[in-house]
Amino acid sequence: MAPSKPSLSKAELEVGLQRLCRARTGDRAARVTDLRPVGGHAGLTLGFDLHWTPEARTPRNEALIVRLAPPGVRAAGPADVVRQARLLRCLSSLGVPVPGVRWSGSDTRYFGTPFHVVEHIHGRTFGLDEPDGTREMGDVHKVGRDAIRRLAELHRLDPARTASVLDEPLDLQTDIVRWDRFVERAGDPHLVVDIPELRSKLRARMPRAPRIGIVHGDYQWSNVLVREEQIAAILDWELAAVGPVLTDLGWLCLFSEPQCWSPPIVLPPLPSPRELVSEYARQCGDDVDEIDWYRAHAAYKFGIIAALNLGLHLRGKRHDPFWEELAPSVPQMIRHGIALIST
Repeated sequence: MAPSKPSLSKAELEVGLQRLCRARTGDRAARVTDLRPVGGHAGLTLGFDLHWTPEARTPRNEALIVRLAPPGVRAAGPADVVRQARLLRCLSSLGVPVPGVRWSGSDTRYFGTPFHVVEHIHGRTFGLDEPDGTREMGDVHKVGRDAIRRLAELHRLDPARTASVLDEPLDLQTDIVRWDRFVERAGDPHLVVDIPELRSKLRARMPRAPRIGIVHGDYQWSNVLVREEQIAAILDWELAAVGPVLTDLGWLCLFSEPQCWSPPIVLPPLPSPRELVSEYARQCGDDVDEIDWYRAHAAYKFGIIAALNLGLHLRGKRHDPFWEELAPSVPQMIRHGIALIST
């Protein structure tokens, strides 16, 4: 999705952040500098530097990130930034590499909307709009193996450990049907002309008794932070849920499959879906025979999401030209999904 527009000016955001940091650190002289947007296509997320002095200690300089809930939107699902902070704390206690939460709250006195603040972790991500993004990462196959290792570790966790934060599992049939209402809002109906065929094939070949676990919900290369050829942190948990774990692997395969993308989108050198699936099976010992269904399911969902966001952009509701660049890939990924599930 396109970034939400802040309801506050940069100066007002700086004032709100400074008030928050002084209140939470207890240092009345704490200063906020270098307020800056953080990349991506979702949410209002800003980086900043905090300069403060703990009582009777050496001054500290910290790089932090604040995420604000969309103004005027009900705090639910991806808009519930306080829930995300609770989830991050829970996952950290279970050994999942996530940014440490400094503060969170529903108090609107600082920004007029709920917020959370997390530590900035040094590293590198890359997205679909960064075709040279892997050049600085070293051995991409080693990075891929570590990304799978971290995913397998997440999926082995007992989902009951997150019961206070994550909802009951969503049924896959329901997950397919719930996207129907968004198809008619596509920016260009021709992009999704093959969606009914893919939907029909998905519903006719539903997986048998999928293993349920903690699912990230958007496990792709732009949401893993790489440092020294290892995953330093997993980012952006707003879509996390309890559900069929292979949805995460199918999603990562989508963003690693050149056949799903058309120029101007050009994937950087990446491990192939075959490599990723093989490594996951080795790490988990799970049966991955139905992975092509989940890869097709990922193409179905992201194809609709991309067409929807293109429509929002073209209608002036969420300006983000990235979705125009991605549009030629939508029919291609849908057709690839049909091919995957037809074999």
